[in-house]
Amino acid sequence: MFLKKLLSLIVKGLENRRDFKVTKDISNAPFVSLKQGNEQKSYWIYSGIYNKPESIEEDKRKGVNSSEVTIAFPLNCSPDNGRIYAYLPTDTCSGLPFLVNADLVLVANRSTFKTGIPWNTWLRDQVSGLFCNAFNRW
Repeated sequence: MFLKKLLSLIVKGLENRRDFKVTKDISNAPFVSLKQGNEQKSYWIYSGIYNKPESIEEDKRKGVNSSEVTIAFPLNCSPDNGRIYAYLPTDTCSGLPFLVNADLVLVANRSTFKTGIPWNTWLRDQVSGLFCNAFNRW
């Protein structure tokens, strides 16, 4: 959902498994729909771009001076326990009633993000203000 240029994804099934297809409809942005088979999930998307404080240095983000944080409010489906995304889903859930996407520094297997590093802490700290702005905008 958070890969902006990706509008459709097809995973070919091996042997007796069926193909898996997800299509994203952004024609009514900031309302986004994901369709898989007969199931359609709709979200209201809200983003903010934040300038990186000079005090934060992250080797994996050299030359990056700003970063976008996005939240997705489910309109007709479960919030998936507030799943955290780093463009693709991680195994980590926030427990919040919305999805969160940010350019987090991940562990090697991409299952979760690294904790205790200033870059990730800075991005995490943007979520509450972003939520308040989205709530006021709604």
